Amino acid sequence: MKWLNQLKSKSAAVVSVFSVTALFGSQAFAALSSDVVASLEGAKDDIIQAGGLVLIALVAVAAFRYIRRAF
Repeated sequence: MKWLNQLKSKSAAVVSVFSVTALFGSQAFAALSSDVVASLEGAKDDIIQAGGLVLIALVAVAAFRYIRRAF
């Protein structure tokens, strides 16, 4: 039974690797206008800023919990 479980897990891993390769290996790229590129770069900056704020909030909550447990 153990060898059957190992065979199932190995075959599942092989299938998932081939699936991911097939999914991402055949992408087509199209040229984008400069307006689209500029708006995506602007959105990227906003997302990075929002992510930084979320990260700061998570660190603050973790620090508050740590300090509260210490005292």
